[in-house]
Amino acid sequence: EKQRLAVCQAMLGPASVILLDEPLNFLDSLERKRVVSILSRYARQAMIVVATHELNEWEACIDRILWLDDGQVCFYGAPELWTERLPLRVWEGTVKTDELSRIDAERIIHCKINGAHAQVRLFAEHPPFSSFSPSTATLEDAYFIRTKTRRKGLL
Repeated sequence: EKQRLAVCQAMLGPASVILLDEPLNFLDSLERKRVVSILSRYARQAMIVVATHELNEWEACIDRILWLDDGQVCFYGAPELWTERLPLRVWEGTVKTDELSRIDAERIIHCKINGAHAQVRLFAEHPPFSSFSPSTATLEDAYFIRTKTRRKGLL
């Protein structure tokens, strides 16, 4: 209730800029979608700046991404540019669960184990197994890639 009230209070009055820090925290999925929809409509009359770690929830309505890391502007631009020209690619594939240990755990974005096999989504320069195929990077995938490569000095 407090989170929803805070978002509503931010939209009271004729503000030209609204700054929100993690406005979807503590909301269920339906409420999260509702808040994103309301804020995207409100953005027609005001600039809305959202600090978030949940990039994919905002993907359909954002104009620009500003990535700050350790107080530095590391990226500012359109979402399409955020997912382009990444130093690593996103790969998806199925492996036997006993082969999972051959994959660097820090590169795994998602892993769903189903019996003796695992469906894996990861980022790497090359696929870890020939059965893996390239996948389109999401906003969050690009964040993982940019963060890991920046910390290792690749970006």
